[in-house]
Amino acid sequence: MGYNELIPGLPEEVARECLIRVGFDQLPAVRRISRQWKAEVESPAYNRLRKAEGLARPALALVQARLPGPRRSFFACAAVGGKVFVAGGHDEEKNALRSALAYDPDADAWAALPDMAEERDEPRGLCVDGKFLVVGGYPTPAQGRFVGSAEWFDPATSTWSAVQEGFVDDGACPRTCSAAPEAGDRMYMLRDGHLVARHGAISSAPAAWRPVAPVPEDARTAAAVSVIPDGRVVVIGSDCHGGDQTVYTLREEAGKPASWARAPAPPEFSGHVQAACLLEI
Repeated sequence: MGYNELIPGLPEEVARECLIRVGFDQLPAVRRISRQWKAEVESPAYNRLRKAEGLARPALALVQARLPGPRRSFFACAAVGGKVFVAGGHDEEKNALRSALAYDPDADAWAALPDMAEERDEPRGLCVDGKFLVVGGYPTPAQGRFVGSAEWFDPATSTWSAVQEGFVDDGACPRTCSAAPEAGDRMYMLRDGHLVARHGAISSAPAAWRPVAPVPEDARTAAAVSVIPDGRVVVIGSDCHGGDQTVYTLREEAGKPASWARAPAPPEFSGHVQAACLLEI
């Protein structure tokens, strides 16, 4: 029996098969058992094995970050190419910002990026086509009157480019815009009680938003939208401000009408949802 065996008495490949089947909510306890188990479950190979065996699972998470420089609120944020990009928002004096930052988790370091062309308070940040897309927002004098324009940052060239005017409707809050992971250029948002979709590269000719399905009435207020890699769209909302939250999923399939399925939510899950994102654990 070797001192370095993952599980004494078991072949390494069998022990590893056991460890990848540990529930994600039990992983903190597994990390505390031994240094060897901690190193195992934190390794990229462990994550790849869980995903290959279909044991990874999506989860929604809330994140609060500490940014360098003056305090920034209501900014665009998205992960692109292993880095986290931040742009726009407003400072402590409620001045809309054009500045942008990138965080490298491997180096645990922030870097300043070139400014955007426009001030954008309360914009929406997305990863689309491997670019950082910043949608909507408004300049300081507008105070809540959202613009329909957008611009995108290319990490390869460290430059900003404008997207066509009217990317979304003027006056429309972009907070429900969401991009489909691993789908390149497919985006969704809510508009007039409907889920709409856009399919087309942001750097090419304009693409129109098309209707997908009306959103259930008990999820239309203060809704958040996210997209799961298997193609399902998740909408979280309520029938009134401050109401209990409901969760619905929808899958688009060629030749079939889109339909919603209600997903169970914990009884304590209520109140306003500011934003949603997807993590695969």
